[in-house]
Amino acid sequence: MHEIVRSMRATLDDYGERVLIGEIYLPVPQLVKYYGTNGDGADMPFNFHLLNATWNAGEIAAMIRGYDSALPEHAWPNWVLGNHDNPRVASRVGTAQARVAAVLLLTLRGTPTLYYGDEIGMTDGDIASDAIQDPAERRQPGIGQGRDPERTPMQWDGSLPNAGFTQGRPWLPVGTTTSVRDQDSDASSMLSLYRRLLVLRRSNAALVQGTIENVAAYGDVLTYERRYQNQRLFIGLNMGTEDATVHSYPGVVCYRPLRPARVKCLPKMVIALRPAKRSSRLSDLSASRNQRCSRLLRFPGRRSGLDAAWTL
Repeated sequence: MHEIVRSMRATLDDYGERVLIGEIYLPVPQLVKYYGTNGDGADMPFNFHLLNATWNAGEIAAMIRGYDSALPEHAWPNWVLGNHDNPRVASRVGTAQARVAAVLLLTLRGTPTLYYGDEIGMTDGDIASDAIQDPAERRQPGIGQGRDPERTPMQWDGSLPNAGFTQGRPWLPVGTTTSVRDQDSDASSMLSLYRRLLVLRRSNAALVQGTIENVAAYGDVLTYERRYQNQRLFIGLNMGTEDATVHSYPGVVCYRPLRPARVKCLPKMVIALRPAKRSSRLSDLSASRNQRCSRLLRFPGRRSGLDAAWTL
């Protein structure tokens, strides 16, 4: 198999800037071998491990460390949050934690892969028995092999029966009521969250080119740092249902992405992370002695401090 992948890569290399992606479900030690001994394998053997992970900070932290440390020197990492063969992320972890998952995906090291519809929080659809299309479900009905629920049409608007996906009859019925049109002008929507995350990612070199360091879990809170040259970012994600606190570095200033006002953090530098909510905004920041900051934090340029931190 590896010889076949090498031959495919060699063929693509003759055509200039091309990318070879492998849809490969394997444990990390076997997966990373598909990069090739000298980088002559797949450019990106898909890393699907988030798809079936137990959603808690400890397991995710161990997964990040294990994957990053196993990568060959020449390998570029990648993370997949959803695909056509697994339940949607909002169905796996809930709508609120799907927001946390969005921040995770777009601040991890490597190329993020987002499944269509996850940017508006689509959930798995209910497929009636007479509407089933997946051959796996038809051959072995009722044992959980069917993948139709995560393959329902992209919901561009709220019109039924096709949600703006087609003027004809869609292959599968529309799954949920949310849509791009509904969320487009809502600053608190999942779509707006993804848009701001993409802006954040594109405007911070550490999130694109930087290393990932100090990956840890403190109860329900997952934390890690991204570094590139002189830029250093701290990410803290509350993956639980209760408020949690983490200690940060001195000199923190909270920054409101949607408002010009700033809130100065106090010397204790304890950041309290509220659990994610379905309608939470990136601008919902408040300051107290424990620094109940729930979104983006800006740190002044001190040698001992961070440049920025994203928390949720």
